[in-house]
Amino acid sequence: MQTFSSGAFFPSGIWASSGTVGIGTQAPAYALDVNGDIRATGTIYGCGPRFLPAPYTIAQGSAAVGWTTIDLSSYVPEGASSVILEAEAAMSGPNSGDVDAHIRIRATGGTTSFILLRGRAASNWGDNVGVAWAGQGIFPISTDRKIDYSVEVPGFGEGWAIRLIGYFF
Repeated sequence: MQTFSSGAFFPSGIWASSGTVGIGTQAPAYALDVNGDIRATGTIYGCGPRFLPAPYTIAQGSAAVGWTTIDLSSYVPEGASSVILEAEAAMSGPNSGDVDAHIRIRATGGTTSFILLRGRAASNWGDNVGVAWAGQGIFPISTDRKIDYSVEVPGFGEGWAIRLIGYFF
């Protein structure tokens, strides 16, 4: 193993005093600045999304739910900063007036929540008619890979579901 001092040249690049490393360049502008082709035998993690092989249902029900925590550490790797979620909800039954329902998401313990799904049906939609909504979004997660969700509904008579689609680093 060789060691180099700050600003030292080595056969294939430079280690700059700023802590940047250049390979194929003597003026690295980034933490790792490579001029040339790169071959990797392991996984390269970037900032783009990583999608699960199939959507995974993380919560479902047919009634309102107060803030509830979900641990995503079995599905989302350490270091992820946000998740891609989708939600579906459906309702049917006799006309009971306007329906305005939300599924909200927040990083665990956070105070800011985001709407994953908002459904609104007017009072004139008729008896025994089904209504369905869907939503998708990207939401921040806590460093321990947990999120909170709440379902605010006067009634999703047929049910609702939240699914994990993927994540970002």
